[in-house]
Amino acid sequence: MRSILQCVVLAFSLLAFGQEPTLVHRRPTIAVVLEGGGALGFAHIGVLQWMEEHHIPVDYVAGTSMGGLVGGAYATGMHPLEVRELVKSIDWDAVLRGSTEYGDLSFRRKQDSREYPNSLEFGLRHGARFPAGFNSGQQVEFILDRIALPYSTVKSFDELPIPFRCIASDLVSRSIHVFKDGSLSQALRSTMSIPGFFMPVKDDGKVYVDGGLLDNLPTDLAKDMGADTIIAVHLEAAPITPGASLSAIATLAQSFSVVTAVNERRGMELADVLIRVDVTKFGATDYSNADKLISQGYEAARQSVSDLLKFAIDGNAWEEYLARREARRIKSVPVPSFIQVNGTTPQRAETIERDLHHDEGRTINEARLEQELTVLTGTGRFSSMAYSIAEVDRRFGLRINALEKEYAPPTVNPIVVLDGSQYNSVLFSVGARLTFLDVGKPGAEVRSDILAGSTYRISGEYFRPLSHSVHWFIAPRVSVDSLPLNLYNRNTQLAAYRLSQVNGGVDLGYMFDRFSELRFGYETGWQSYSPTIGNPNVLPSVSGRQSFSRVRYVLDRLDNPIVPRKGVGIASAFDFFDSRPAAQENVPVLQMTMQFFKPLHRLDSVYFRASGGTTFHVAKTGVPPFTLGGPLQLSAYGTNEIFTNQYMLFQLGYLRQIGQLPPILGNKVYFSSLYEVARPYKTQNPSLNGFPDLPMDVAAGMLVETLFGPVYIGGSWGDSGHRKIFFKLGRVF
Repeated sequence: MRSILQCVVLAFSLLAFGQEPTLVHRRPTIAVVLEGGGALGFAHIGVLQWMEEHHIPVDYVAGTSMGGLVGGAYATGMHPLEVRELVKSIDWDAVLRGSTEYGDLSFRRKQDSREYPNSLEFGLRHGARFPAGFNSGQQVEFILDRIALPYSTVKSFDELPIPFRCIASDLVSRSIHVFKDGSLSQALRSTMSIPGFFMPVKDDGKVYVDGGLLDNLPTDLAKDMGADTIIAVHLEAAPITPGASLSAIATLAQSFSVVTAVNERRGMELADVLIRVDVTKFGATDYSNADKLISQGYEAARQSVSDLLKFAIDGNAWEEYLARREARRIKSVPVPSFIQVNGTTPQRAETIERDLHHDEGRTINEARLEQELTVLTGTGRFSSMAYSIAEVDRRFGLRINALEKEYAPPTVNPIVVLDGSQYNSVLFSVGARLTFLDVGKPGAEVRSDILAGSTYRISGEYFRPLSHSVHWFIAPRVSVDSLPLNLYNRNTQLAAYRLSQVNGGVDLGYMFDRFSELRFGYETGWQSYSPTIGNPNVLPSVSGRQSFSRVRYVLDRLDNPIVPRKGVGIASAFDFFDSRPAAQENVPVLQMTMQFFKPLHRLDSVYFRASGGTTFHVAKTGVPPFTLGGPLQLSAYGTNEIFTNQYMLFQLGYLRQIGQLPPILGNKVYFSSLYEVARPYKTQNPSLNGFPDLPMDVAAGMLVETLFGPVYIGGSWGDSGHRKIFFKLGRVF
């Protein structure tokens, strides 16, 4: 038996010795490294598209800034065409502008935007401090949250369909930080946080800004991830010429480019294949040229065909690769069974959880959720809101990260007012609004205005919601004013008066929603009209007590506080004076304005505005309560040329966007034209009745939405020889 067994073993040994060993050929693992460059980074999509069409697998992805965004989206399993549709669906103007849309602001923040129409804001929480960036990054946050939401609970970025890395620059340690786990959304937000433009990302004692400062082409990351072959994509932007004219912003941008160019050279040296994309005809803010930039990337990959095709795999291997990648892709999001709010006080967190309670037990609708979070930022307390999925005790919930403003409250909104309604007599004032939140109880606020120059004003209001109500409120207020009241006949000044008044009052109000408010109140004080220059008999010189009951209703569904393009607005005010200087009886005063804006095209809008006022045939009112004349209220007429106790004014206008400022400097540039016709009624003062029965004019001009407020320059031609050129800064309408 033993001999037989030995023979069998010997036979198998000889058989094995006679066979050659089987060799397993493993393809080299490939990493794609994508460079930062703002809108120029769209070219990466074209490179990835070409590689997929030619069956070149990607085993690792690393990127910086926009390269991180494109690479991160691709690493989650999105195909290049999906990434293309994503970047094209984004309103990049809104993203770069960074401000909360006007329609999403709370009613009181809408008031701030109308009365202080600029992008300037700072706080006094720890001394005077400006925001850490011009842009809070809220819109960017939402884009990244949508991409990363299904992967909220992954432990490592190696668990993504394609393992991924990105980097940011840590201002605390002054070194590179590599993101390989944690929140994917936060990693992407950090890597593209352009210093000074986007607010930095703070987390666990670190302060992150754009990774391009230290490593804009992070091929070293790909090597550390274990890649055998590194394919790097370099964006060759236009160099600066010696004779180039540079603004301060352009100089800053070019300096940033120098820093990134130096560290890019190190990254290029580590690449096995370097794809150079010619983007010299484009700029880093050319987000509207996404298709052209993607095509440039595709063409650059095509030109590198000899270097790239050596890594292509056959059809069967490609299908297997896609199947493995797709199997790791997470397409569904757990239904949240709870809501968790971080980053704010327990009381505010409870309020947010209550506001979002209806999202529990429902499939997450990203668009609806983002709208709800945007409305929360519109209250003015939060810089941004982010969302993700949380897992606690094997239960899934919706996590909200609320980032409160570090610099406020108190919030300061400054303003500079330059009024050239009469170009030969320009008025200038400077001031600010100071807002304190949660004074006395949550939701209450103190708002104070200070203005000095041609107009002097100090005022304050304490807005306090009534107990257990989010709609009813009480608002005591006080104000001291001294403002010029200049009277003109065409462009000839007849007299200069000073209107001085001290008033105090209280309102009981109901806030229907973030679009409308109704108030009932009573106000009392002292008022004086006194001449300073010119004919003192044009108006009576009066002073004395004024007291009145008042009703105010405002509906604001416009889309912009400066230049609306669509929407409806109504403002009405009724005052019943039981005491008014020089009035011989009680005086009811009603004034109302209605306006409607309708877009005709992406760049064009028309609007209609109707306004009017009446004292209900009460003639002995003292100084007539209504005036016409000046920009946008019979523009060709002199300021306050028409005094009346009753009037109607109709305006039909056309707006066309003709330009766009860089986000850091402002917003849009418009051409504006307007036809106006009015019906003012005569008063009992013959010296005030020198106006025609139907004064009318046409006006045209250019309006620029700047960082410091709207600038309006125009001219007007009217009847009876009225002609005028005018300009305004700060408050136009």
